[in-house]
Amino acid sequence: MRRGGRGAGVLFSLLASASCLFSSPQPPPSAGPISAQAIDILSAASKVLSRISAYDYALAGSFAGERSRVITPERYVDALAPDRDAVIALKDRVVTAAFTDRQIATPLIAVADALVAVQADIAAVDAADAASFARVLDDVATTWTALSDVAKLVPGDELAASIAHGAAWRVAVTKSPAFAVQTQGFESRDEAVQIALRITNVEAVANTPPWTVRVLTSPDRDVAVKKVAELRAEGFFVAVVDTDRYTFARSGPDPIAELWREGAVDIPTWGEARRAAFIAKGVVVVSADGEAFSFDDNGKLWWHAKVASGPTFATASTDGRYVIIGGLFVQLLGSEGQVIGSPSRLPSAAAGAVWLARRRVFVAASQGPTGKPQGGGGGVVALGLNGAPLDDPFPLVTPAAGPALATAPARDDVLIATTSNGTTDVEAIRPGLDQRVRAVVRVPGQVTDLAVDADGGFAIVVTAEGTYRFAPGAGNASDTLERIAAPARDVAFGADGVLYLLFDNRLAAYDRGLRTLWTLGLRDGRRVVVARRVIVQDGLTHVLAVDPATGSADELAPVGELNDIAASADGARILLLADGQRAVIFHLP
Repeated sequence: MRRGGRGAGVLFSLLASASCLFSSPQPPPSAGPISAQAIDILSAASKVLSRISAYDYALAGSFAGERSRVITPERYVDALAPDRDAVIALKDRVVTAAFTDRQIATPLIAVADALVAVQADIAAVDAADAASFARVLDDVATTWTALSDVAKLVPGDELAASIAHGAAWRVAVTKSPAFAVQTQGFESRDEAVQIALRITNVEAVANTPPWTVRVLTSPDRDVAVKKVAELRAEGFFVAVVDTDRYTFARSGPDPIAELWREGAVDIPTWGEARRAAFIAKGVVVVSADGEAFSFDDNGKLWWHAKVASGPTFATASTDGRYVIIGGLFVQLLGSEGQVIGSPSRLPSAAAGAVWLARRRVFVAASQGPTGKPQGGGGGVVALGLNGAPLDDPFPLVTPAAGPALATAPARDDVLIATTSNGTTDVEAIRPGLDQRVRAVVRVPGQVTDLAVDADGGFAIVVTAEGTYRFAPGAGNASDTLERIAAPARDVAFGADGVLYLLFDNRLAAYDRGLRTLWTLGLRDGRRVVVARRVIVQDGLTHVLAVDPATGSADELAPVGELNDIAASADGARILLLADGQRAVIFHLP
């Protein structure tokens, strides 16, 4: 049933009254061309409605129990909150157009009326309530119909194409009688939540007064009556309520252009998940207890393996066929779950690992057992694709403070930065070829980060004294060394050689000549990862996707307190691991 009919009557009355203000009879509505302004307004309405329909598509998937391209009810409400004012503004513009373009006044008023209903839905929706969501779908469908009717009177195909695009996402709603077990209303939602926790297994807690708890919904009244008896025996005041059961089935193309800021795949993980990586045909997530699970591209569990507890990194080969997982022990896995070789031990939990593509080896490193000279040195190990560690000169012994590692696809060596007595030495070695490391540059301060650009032309080393750039392939790299900034929190290079320096309050992008391309203000910059967009962790939960060309940022849907960020080799996807129990994959434009 359409709602907002009274709004239509009021709007039509206003239009009719305006025509009576003239002292002489007015000519019939003009059959002249429709104004460009009216067409622009209708196009804007189509775009806003397309966004709402895309989110309807995602929430319907959540109700249907799907895992791909879904959102939570809470996210649905938050994401569409800004659209309330946009819809109201569009309604006002449509009414204005109805006065200007009298020949299409009636269908324009129908659009305005439908927009009023949609705005009311967005403002009042309890997205966790299927009936409330069904009303939204009904009014959105009515608005698409109204837009389609007026589009038939508009010249050209652009508006019709826009409407066809947005209306392609369809949600079929089926309603059937059901019986709900529901509590009394409580004075606050917090009180209702506490009751829900005591009951343990519930379907939903109301987001609007009255603050009730729905325990279950069944098509069988006897099942509901039995549950009521059980809960009343435990002291809960509940009753059977006649209601309706809604099911939602969605169809249409993947709305990636509208929903790329939302997770495309949402995967519940094993508890205390700590690290993740993309591998061939899926992802791998490893938990604090060493349980490693792989999921395919649709979020379906693929395989399981057990590695040593306490993982600190998961690093995949460029082709995704291998992944190395490490902490105190470093273990190689194949992309189909095979455990390859035996674990290699480091002096302490590994700081990280790199994949050296030209040598077909992984290199991992850690500080000493205590990080202090008296506790013993750090170590660097290299593993071949058979899982066996390379021998002499590996494992390398480093100063106790431990090294930072970096390499690039164009290089056949790995850079190793270590600190002794307040000075950092950057050295290089070609695993499987060299018998010793060679010196590259020396900089003051304790090392915190190291990175190399894709072609190996420039490298960045960050210490407590500053951020330094040098050319590792130069005959005398020390001659190229220059301090370019204060100590950065994180550094990364784009495939085009653009340098990204992350500080607590900003992200800065520099070209190869160190000219500033743009700067983005932040609240608490923590990590930067380069994919198709530059991914920035700003605080515990806030993630931005930054356009590398302009520095403009889009906020990704919040997923929780972040444990890890991973990017696919092609940069098309990123994974946010959050709350130790959730892996969310985003598809980037």
